[in-house]
Amino acid sequence: MPFYFEKELDFIHKNETMIKKYANVLYNQKINNYVIPYLAQTVDFKLLEKKCKEYTKLNNKISKIEDKK
Repeated sequence: MPFYFEKELDFIHKNETMIKKYANVLYNQKINNYVIPYLAQTVDFKLLEKKCKEYTKLNNKISKIEDKK
């Protein structure tokens, strides 16, 4: 693994609590429709969660079909 990525991973591990805290703040601001300019640069979390559930449901159905083979 290149040294640069090791430093990034180390930073993430050392700051995990802070990163999660601010991620939750950002998430709540976005889903509660706060009008803050930087939120325009984030994904639509509700849509992403909906599509994830749809994918998971479909993937589970496919897995069950493949298991029967």
